[in-house]
Amino acid sequence: MLDKLKNLEAEQNILSALISNNNKIYNLELDVEDFYDSKNKNIYSSICELIDKRKKADLITISQDLINKGLLEDTGGRSYLAKITVDIYGNLKECIEIVKDNSIRRKLLQAQELNQSLIMDSSNNIDKVLAETQNNIFEVTNFKKQNDSIKKTIDELYDIRAEYSEKYKDGQKYLGFETGLKKLDDAIDGLRAGHLWVVGGWTSTGKTQFSLNIVNSVLNQDVPTSIFSLEMSKVDLLARLIGIRTNLSSTRIIKGMNEPVVADLIEKQIDTLSRKPVEIHNTYYDIDKIKMMIRKDVYTRGVKFIVLDYLQNIQSEKYSKEYEIISKSITQLYALALELGITILVVSQISNESQKGMGAGGGFKGSGTIEAAADFAIKLTREKDEENPNDNAVSVKVRITKNRHGFTGVIDDYFMYVKSGLYHQNSNIEEGISIKNNLN
Repeated sequence: MLDKLKNLEAEQNILSALISNNNKIYNLELDVEDFYDSKNKNIYSSICELIDKRKKADLITISQDLINKGLLEDTGGRSYLAKITVDIYGNLKECIEIVKDNSIRRKLLQAQELNQSLIMDSSNNIDKVLAETQNNIFEVTNFKKQNDSIKKTIDELYDIRAEYSEKYKDGQKYLGFETGLKKLDDAIDGLRAGHLWVVGGWTSTGKTQFSLNIVNSVLNQDVPTSIFSLEMSKVDLLARLIGIRTNLSSTRIIKGMNEPVVADLIEKQIDTLSRKPVEIHNTYYDIDKIKMMIRKDVYTRGVKFIVLDYLQNIQSEKYSKEYEIISKSITQLYALALELGITILVVSQISNESQKGMGAGGGFKGSGTIEAAADFAIKLTREKDEENPNDNAVSVKVRITKNRHGFTGVIDDYFMYVKSGLYHQNSNIEEGISIKNNLN
Protein backbone atom coordinates (compact mmCIF):
# COMPACT_ATOMS: atom_id res chain seq x y z
CA MET A 1 0.00 0.00 0.00
CA LEU A 2 2.76 2.47 0.97
CA ASP A 3 4.62 1.56 -2.22
CA LYS A 4 1.84 3.18 -4.26
CA LEU A 5 2.27 6.50 -2.48
CA LYS A 6 5.48 7.63 -4.12
CA ASN A 7 6.70 9.62 -7.09
CA LEU A 8 10.40 9.00 -7.67
CA GLU A 9 10.53 11.36 -10.64
CA ALA A 10 9.26 14.23 -8.47
CA GLU A 11 11.86 13.39 -5.80
CA GLN A 12 14.63 13.32 -8.41
CA ASN A 13 13.46 16.62 -9.89
CA ILE A 14 13.71 18.30 -6.48
CA LEU A 15 17.23 16.98 -5.94
CA SER A 16 18.26 18.05 -9.42
CA ALA A 17 16.90 21.57 -8.85
CA LEU A 18 18.75 21.85 -5.53
CA ILE A 19 22.05 20.69 -6.98
CA SER A 20 21.78 23.15 -9.87
CA ASN A 21 20.82 26.00 -7.51
CA ASN A 22 21.47 25.55 -3.79
CA ASN A 23 19.52 28.72 -2.96
CA LYS A 24 16.24 26.96 -3.70
CA ILE A 25 16.55 25.08 -0.43
CA TYR A 26 15.58 28.23 1.53
CA ASN A 27 12.06 28.02 0.18
CA LEU A 28 11.79 24.25 0.60
CA GLU A 29 9.91 22.89 3.61
CA LEU A 30 10.69 19.20 3.29
CA ASP A 31 12.18 16.79 5.80
CA VAL A 32 14.46 13.90 4.87
CA GLU A 33 11.70 11.45 5.78
CA ASP A 34 9.38 13.05 3.22
CA PHE A 35 11.39 11.24 0.52
CA TYR A 36 10.33 7.66 -0.14
CA ASP A 37 13.43 6.32 -1.89
CA SER A 38 16.39 5.64 0.42
CA LYS A 39 18.87 6.84 -2.22
CA ASN A 40 17.04 10.15 -2.50
CA LYS A 41 16.89 10.43 1.29
CA ASN A 42 20.67 10.08 1.51
CA ILE A 43 21.28 12.69 -1.19
CA TYR A 44 18.82 15.19 0.28
CA SER A 45 20.35 14.75 3.75
CA SER A 46 23.81 15.35 2.32
CA ILE A 47 22.68 18.50 0.48
CA CYS A 48 21.08 19.91 3.64
CA GLU A 49 24.16 19.21 5.77
CA LEU A 50 26.56 20.74 3.25
CA ILE A 51 24.49 23.90 2.87
CA ASP A 52 24.10 24.14 6.65
CA LYS A 53 27.91 24.14 6.86
CA ARG A 54 27.92 26.95 4.25
CA LYS A 55 29.48 24.69 1.61
CA LYS A 56 28.39 24.36 -2.00
CA ALA A 57 26.42 21.16 -2.63
CA ASP A 58 27.37 19.85 -6.07
CA LEU A 59 28.09 16.41 -7.54
CA ILE A 60 31.67 16.40 -6.24
CA THR A 61 30.97 17.55 -2.68
CA ILE A 62 27.89 15.34 -2.34
CA SER A 63 29.82 12.31 -3.62
CA GLN A 64 32.64 12.95 -1.15
CA ASP A 65 30.21 13.45 1.72
CA LEU A 66 28.50 10.14 0.92
CA ILE A 67 31.91 8.41 0.67
CA ASN A 68 32.86 9.77 4.10
CA LYS A 69 29.62 8.32 5.50
CA GLY A 70 30.08 5.00 3.70
CA LEU A 71 26.82 5.53 1.80
CA LEU A 72 27.90 6.20 -1.78
CA GLU A 73 27.32 2.64 -3.03
CA ASP A 74 23.99 2.38 -1.17
CA THR A 75 22.98 5.59 -2.91
CA GLY A 76 23.61 4.16 -6.36
CA GLY A 77 27.11 5.50 -6.80
CA ARG A 78 28.22 8.46 -8.87
CA SER A 79 26.21 7.20 -11.82
CA TYR A 80 22.92 7.73 -9.98
CA LEU A 81 24.00 11.21 -8.87
CA ALA A 82 24.83 12.09 -12.45
CA LYS A 83 21.55 10.60 -13.70
CA ILE A 84 19.28 12.75 -11.51
CA THR A 85 20.77 15.95 -12.93
CA VAL A 86 20.18 14.97 -16.56
CA ASP A 87 16.87 15.07 -18.43
CA ILE A 88 14.88 15.97 -15.33
CA TYR A 89 12.00 18.29 -16.09
CA GLY A 90 9.00 19.52 -14.16
CA ASN A 91 7.62 22.36 -12.07
CA LEU A 92 9.56 22.44 -8.80
CA LYS A 93 6.62 23.77 -6.76
CA GLU A 94 4.36 20.99 -8.03
CA CYS A 95 7.04 18.37 -7.32
CA ILE A 96 7.39 19.61 -3.74
CA GLU A 97 3.62 19.41 -3.26
CA ILE A 98 3.53 15.88 -4.71
CA VAL A 99 6.35 14.63 -2.47
CA LYS A 100 4.85 16.25 0.64
CA ASP A 101 1.36 14.96 -0.18
CA ASN A 102 2.62 11.38 -0.61
CA SER A 103 4.64 11.65 2.60
CA ILE A 104 1.63 12.76 4.66
CA ARG A 105 -0.56 10.02 3.17
CA ARG A 106 2.07 7.36 4.01
CA LYS A 107 2.25 8.67 7.58
CA LEU A 108 -1.53 8.59 7.85
CA LEU A 109 -1.58 4.96 6.73
CA GLN A 110 1.12 4.09 9.26
CA ALA A 111 -0.85 5.89 11.96
CA GLN A 112 -3.97 4.01 10.87
CA GLU A 113 -2.16 0.68 11.29
CA LEU A 114 -1.10 1.67 14.81
CA ASN A 115 -4.62 2.81 15.63
CA GLN A 116 -6.15 -0.41 14.31
CA SER A 117 -4.04 -2.53 16.64
CA LEU A 118 -4.88 -0.22 19.57
CA ILE A 119 -8.59 -0.37 18.81
CA MET A 120 -8.67 -4.15 18.37
CA ASP A 121 -6.81 -4.81 21.65
CA SER A 122 -9.68 -5.13 24.13
CA SER A 123 -7.29 -5.02 27.08
CA ASN A 124 -6.71 -1.30 26.41
CA ASN A 125 -8.83 1.14 28.38
CA ILE A 126 -11.14 3.01 26.00
CA ASP A 127 -9.96 6.42 27.27
CA LYS A 128 -6.41 5.40 26.50
CA VAL A 129 -7.47 4.22 23.02
CA LEU A 130 -9.18 7.52 22.29
CA ALA A 131 -6.20 9.53 23.50
CA GLU A 132 -3.52 7.53 21.70
CA THR A 133 -5.38 7.16 18.41
CA GLN A 134 -6.06 10.88 18.28
CA ASN A 135 -2.44 11.62 19.14
CA ASN A 136 -1.17 9.30 16.40
CA ILE A 137 -3.19 11.26 13.84
CA PHE A 138 -2.15 14.59 15.34
CA GLU A 139 1.51 13.60 15.01
CA VAL A 140 1.05 13.45 11.24
CA THR A 141 1.79 17.03 10.26
CA ASN A 142 3.38 18.97 7.44
CA PHE A 143 5.27 21.07 9.99
CA LYS A 144 8.70 20.19 11.33
CA LYS A 145 8.76 18.37 14.65
CA GLN A 146 9.21 20.62 17.67
CA ASN A 147 10.29 19.68 21.16
CA ASP A 148 7.83 21.56 23.38
CA SER A 149 8.60 19.69 26.61
CA ILE A 150 9.10 21.72 29.80
CA LYS A 151 12.62 20.30 30.11
CA LYS A 152 13.51 21.65 26.68
CA THR A 153 12.07 25.05 27.63
CA ILE A 154 14.05 25.06 30.90
CA ASP A 155 17.22 24.27 28.94
CA GLU A 156 16.49 27.25 26.69
CA LEU A 157 16.04 29.46 29.78
CA TYR A 158 19.45 28.40 31.08
CA ASP A 159 20.98 29.06 27.66
CA ILE A 160 19.61 32.62 27.70
CA ARG A 161 20.91 33.13 31.23
CA ALA A 162 24.37 31.93 30.21
CA GLU A 163 24.34 34.20 27.17
CA TYR A 164 23.34 37.22 29.25
CA SER A 165 25.99 36.38 31.84
CA GLU A 166 28.67 36.53 29.15
CA LYS A 167 27.28 39.84 27.86
CA TYR A 168 27.23 41.25 31.39
CA LYS A 169 30.89 40.33 31.88
CA ASP A 170 31.66 42.25 28.71
CA GLY A 171 29.89 45.31 30.07
CA GLN A 172 26.62 44.88 28.14
CA LYS A 173 23.47 45.79 30.06
CA TYR A 174 20.73 44.38 27.83
CA LEU A 175 19.62 40.91 26.75
CA GLY A 176 19.40 42.08 23.14
CA PHE A 177 21.39 44.35 20.85
CA GLU A 178 21.35 48.05 21.68
CA THR A 179 19.13 50.25 19.53
CA GLY A 180 21.14 53.39 20.28
CA LEU A 181 18.00 54.85 21.92
CA LYS A 182 18.52 54.18 25.62
CA LYS A 183 14.94 54.61 26.80
CA LEU A 184 13.73 52.09 24.22
CA ASP A 185 16.41 49.63 25.30
CA ASP A 186 15.36 50.09 28.91
CA ALA A 187 11.74 49.41 27.94
CA ILE A 188 12.32 46.08 26.16
CA ASP A 189 15.94 45.10 26.99
CA GLY A 190 17.23 45.80 23.50
CA LEU A 191 16.57 43.93 20.26
CA ARG A 192 15.92 40.42 21.54
CA ALA A 193 16.04 37.23 19.53
CA GLY A 194 12.68 35.86 18.41
CA HIS A 195 10.96 39.24 18.61
CA LEU A 196 8.94 41.23 16.09
CA TRP A 197 8.93 45.04 16.21
CA VAL A 198 6.50 47.29 14.36
CA VAL A 199 7.36 50.97 13.85
CA GLY A 200 4.51 53.06 12.46
CA GLY A 201 3.94 56.66 11.53
CA TRP A 202 2.12 59.00 9.19
CA THR A 203 3.69 59.99 5.86
CA SER A 204 7.01 61.88 6.34
CA THR A 205 7.01 61.37 10.11
CA GLY A 206 10.48 59.84 10.03
CA LYS A 207 9.75 56.13 10.48
CA THR A 208 12.30 54.97 7.89
CA GLN A 209 14.92 57.25 9.42
CA PHE A 210 14.04 55.97 12.89
CA SER A 211 14.61 52.40 11.71
CA LEU A 212 17.91 53.30 10.05
CA ASN A 213 19.11 54.89 13.29
CA ILE A 214 18.58 51.49 14.92
CA VAL A 215 20.36 49.80 11.99
CA ASN A 216 23.29 52.17 12.50
CA SER A 217 23.56 51.22 16.17
CA VAL A 218 23.31 47.50 15.40
CA LEU A 219 26.03 47.75 12.75
CA ASN A 220 28.28 49.53 15.23
CA GLN A 221 27.98 46.32 17.26
CA ASP A 222 28.92 44.32 14.12
CA VAL A 223 25.61 42.44 14.14
CA PRO A 224 24.86 40.83 10.73
CA THR A 225 21.90 42.73 9.29
CA SER A 226 19.64 42.69 6.23
CA ILE A 227 17.42 45.52 5.02
CA PHE A 228 14.46 44.89 2.72
CA SER A 229 13.52 48.21 1.10
CA LEU A 230 10.17 48.09 -0.68
CA GLU A 231 9.96 51.80 -1.48
CA MET A 232 13.37 53.30 -2.25
CA SER A 233 16.54 52.43 -4.15
CA LYS A 234 19.58 50.89 -2.48
CA VAL A 235 21.63 54.01 -3.23
CA ASP A 236 19.08 56.31 -1.60
CA LEU A 237 18.89 54.08 1.45
CA LEU A 238 22.69 53.86 1.73
CA ALA A 239 22.96 57.65 1.45
CA ARG A 240 20.46 58.03 4.29
CA LEU A 241 22.47 55.62 6.44
CA ILE A 242 25.65 57.61 5.77
CA GLY A 243 23.70 60.78 6.54
CA ILE A 244 22.79 59.43 9.97
CA ARG A 245 26.44 58.59 10.65
CA THR A 246 27.60 62.08 9.68
CA ASN A 247 24.54 64.30 10.34
CA LEU A 248 24.62 65.37 6.70
CA SER A 249 21.78 65.29 4.18
CA SER A 250 21.52 62.30 1.86
CA THR A 251 21.26 64.67 -1.11
CA ARG A 252 24.60 66.21 -0.19
CA ILE A 253 26.13 62.76 0.04
CA ILE A 254 24.76 61.63 -3.33
CA LYS A 255 25.84 64.80 -5.17
CA GLY A 256 29.38 64.53 -3.84
CA MET A 257 30.17 68.26 -4.33
CA ASN A 258 31.54 68.98 -0.85
CA GLU A 259 34.36 70.79 0.91
CA PRO A 260 37.46 68.61 1.43
CA VAL A 261 36.82 68.10 5.16
CA VAL A 262 33.22 67.04 4.50
CA ALA A 263 34.21 64.83 1.58
CA ASP A 264 36.82 63.14 3.76
CA LEU A 265 34.25 62.49 6.50
CA ILE A 266 31.83 60.94 3.99
CA GLU A 267 34.51 58.74 2.41
CA LYS A 268 35.57 57.47 5.82
CA GLN A 269 31.99 56.44 6.59
CA ILE A 270 31.62 54.81 3.19
CA ASP A 271 34.78 52.81 3.89
CA THR A 272 33.51 51.85 7.35
CA LEU A 273 30.13 50.69 6.02
CA SER A 274 31.79 48.67 3.25
CA ARG A 275 33.25 46.46 5.98
CA LYS A 276 30.05 46.11 7.99
CA PRO A 277 27.93 42.89 7.81
CA VAL A 278 24.92 44.39 6.02
CA GLU A 279 23.06 43.75 2.77
CA ILE A 280 20.26 45.77 1.19
CA HIS A 281 17.55 44.00 -0.85
CA ASN A 282 15.05 45.95 -2.95
CA THR A 283 13.90 43.45 -5.59
CA TYR A 284 11.70 41.24 -3.39
CA TYR A 285 8.06 42.21 -2.80
CA ASP A 286 6.25 38.84 -2.55
CA ILE A 287 6.06 37.62 1.06
CA ASP A 288 7.18 34.09 0.14
CA LYS A 289 10.27 35.41 -1.65
CA ILE A 290 11.03 37.75 1.25
CA LYS A 291 10.83 34.82 3.67
CA MET A 292 13.07 32.77 1.38
CA MET A 293 15.71 35.53 1.35
CA ILE A 294 15.51 35.97 5.12
CA ARG A 295 16.15 32.25 5.59
CA LYS A 296 19.03 32.39 3.13
CA ASP A 297 20.61 35.39 4.88
CA VAL A 298 20.27 33.74 8.28
CA TYR A 299 21.78 30.45 7.13
CA THR A 300 24.56 31.85 4.91
CA ARG A 301 25.48 35.10 6.65
CA GLY A 302 24.36 34.49 10.22
CA VAL A 303 21.97 37.47 10.09
CA LYS A 304 20.43 38.43 13.44
CA PHE A 305 18.51 41.62 12.57
CA ILE A 306 16.06 42.24 9.73
CA VAL A 307 14.40 45.53 8.74
CA LEU A 308 11.48 45.51 6.30
CA ASP A 309 10.37 48.91 4.97
CA TYR A 310 7.44 48.90 4.59
CA LEU A 311 4.63 46.42 5.33
CA GLN A 312 1.88 47.87 3.12
CA ASN A 313 4.03 47.37 -0.01
CA ILE A 314 4.27 43.60 0.46
CA GLN A 315 2.63 41.57 -2.29
CA SER A 316 1.42 37.98 -2.49
CA GLU A 317 0.51 35.54 -5.23
CA LYS A 318 -1.71 33.63 -2.78
CA TYR A 319 -3.87 36.48 -1.49
CA SER A 320 -5.61 39.33 -3.30
CA LYS A 321 -7.15 41.55 -0.62
CA GLU A 322 -4.92 44.05 1.20
CA TYR A 323 -6.24 43.03 4.63
CA GLU A 324 -5.47 39.37 3.93
CA ILE A 325 -1.99 40.08 2.55
CA ILE A 326 -1.04 42.23 5.53
CA SER A 327 -2.55 39.87 8.13
CA LYS A 328 -0.88 36.78 6.68
CA SER A 329 2.45 38.56 6.14
CA ILE A 330 2.78 39.91 9.68
CA THR A 331 1.87 36.58 11.32
CA GLN A 332 4.30 34.72 9.06
CA LEU A 333 7.08 37.20 9.84
CA TYR A 334 6.39 36.80 13.55
CA ALA A 335 6.57 33.00 13.22
CA LEU A 336 9.81 33.33 11.22
CA ALA A 337 11.42 35.50 13.92
CA LEU A 338 10.58 32.85 16.50
CA GLU A 339 11.74 29.96 14.34
CA LEU A 340 15.07 31.52 13.34
CA GLY A 341 15.79 33.28 16.63
CA ILE A 342 16.19 36.72 15.03
CA THR A 343 14.72 40.19 15.49
CA ILE A 344 12.52 41.53 12.68
CA LEU A 345 11.59 45.22 12.57
CA VAL A 346 8.71 46.05 10.25
CA VAL A 347 7.92 49.62 9.20
CA SER A 348 4.22 50.35 8.78
CA GLN A 349 1.94 53.19 7.80
CA ILE A 350 -0.82 54.22 10.19
CA SER A 351 -4.45 54.75 9.26
CA ASN A 352 -6.13 58.10 8.58
CA GLU A 353 -8.25 57.63 11.72
CA SER A 354 -5.16 57.06 13.85
CA GLN A 355 -3.48 60.17 12.44
CA LYS A 356 -6.53 62.17 13.51
CA GLY A 357 -6.22 60.77 17.03
CA MET A 358 -9.13 58.37 16.72
CA GLY A 359 -8.99 54.82 18.09
CA ALA A 360 -6.73 53.07 20.56
CA GLY A 361 -3.29 51.58 20.01
CA GLY A 362 -0.98 52.29 17.12
CA GLY A 363 -3.65 52.31 14.44
CA PHE A 364 -1.45 50.51 11.93
CA LYS A 365 -2.93 50.62 8.45
CA GLY A 366 -4.54 47.53 6.96
CA SER A 367 -5.13 45.11 9.81
CA GLY A 368 -5.50 44.90 13.57
CA THR A 369 -3.32 41.78 13.32
CA ILE A 370 -0.24 44.00 12.94
CA GLU A 371 -0.24 45.19 16.55
CA ALA A 372 -1.58 41.88 17.84
CA ALA A 373 1.36 39.96 16.37
CA ALA A 374 4.04 42.41 17.51
CA ASP A 375 6.11 41.98 20.66
CA PHE A 376 6.85 45.69 20.56
CA ALA A 377 4.88 48.37 18.67
CA ILE A 378 5.78 52.04 18.27
CA LYS A 379 3.86 54.94 16.79
CA LEU A 380 5.91 58.01 15.87
CA THR A 381 4.17 61.39 15.97
CA ARG A 382 5.19 64.97 15.16
CA GLU A 383 3.43 68.26 15.77
CA LYS A 384 3.97 69.55 12.24
CA ASP A 385 1.72 72.58 12.80
CA GLU A 386 4.22 73.80 15.38
CA GLU A 387 7.30 73.19 13.23
CA ASN A 388 9.19 75.93 11.40
CA PRO A 389 10.53 75.38 7.86
CA ASN A 390 13.94 76.55 9.09
CA ASP A 391 14.09 74.14 12.04
CA ASN A 392 17.34 72.20 12.21
CA ALA A 393 15.77 69.47 14.36
CA VAL A 394 12.16 68.62 15.19
CA SER A 395 10.66 66.85 18.18
CA VAL A 396 9.39 63.32 17.53
CA LYS A 397 7.28 61.57 20.14
CA VAL A 398 7.93 57.85 20.44
CA ARG A 399 4.64 56.33 21.61
CA ILE A 400 5.01 52.72 22.77
CA THR A 401 1.57 51.21 22.14
CA LYS A 402 2.46 47.53 22.72
CA ASN A 403 5.15 45.97 24.87
CA ARG A 404 4.98 42.35 25.97
CA HIS A 405 7.67 43.06 28.56
CA GLY A 406 6.58 46.18 30.39
CA PHE A 407 6.37 49.93 29.83
CA THR A 408 3.89 51.49 27.42
CA GLY A 409 3.58 55.24 27.06
CA VAL A 410 5.29 58.22 25.45
CA ILE A 411 8.99 59.02 25.22
CA ASP A 412 9.08 62.66 24.18
CA ASP A 413 12.69 63.78 24.49
CA TYR A 414 14.03 62.72 21.07
CA PHE A 415 14.71 65.03 18.15
CA MET A 416 15.16 64.18 14.48
CA TYR A 417 17.54 66.28 12.40
CA VAL A 418 15.51 67.22 9.37
CA LYS A 419 18.27 66.99 6.75
CA SER A 420 20.09 63.90 7.96
CA GLY A 421 17.39 61.93 9.77
CA LEU A 422 19.63 61.49 12.81
CA TYR A 423 17.70 60.86 16.04
CA HIS A 424 19.28 62.42 19.11
CA GLN A 425 18.33 63.74 22.56
CA ASN A 426 20.16 66.98 21.79
CA SER A 427 18.37 69.38 19.43
CA ASN A 428 21.43 71.52 18.74
CA ILE A 429 24.48 69.72 17.38
CA GLU A 430 26.53 70.76 14.39
CA GLU A 431 26.01 69.50 10.90
CA GLY A 432 28.68 66.88 10.37
CA ILE A 433 29.20 65.17 13.73
CA SER A 434 32.98 64.97 13.32
CA ILE A 435 33.44 68.42 11.80
CA LYS A 436 34.77 71.05 14.18
CA ASN A 437 33.92 74.01 11.94
CA ASN A 438 30.27 74.83 11.32
CA LEU A 439 29.98 74.22 7.56
CA ASN A 440 26.79 75.12 5.66
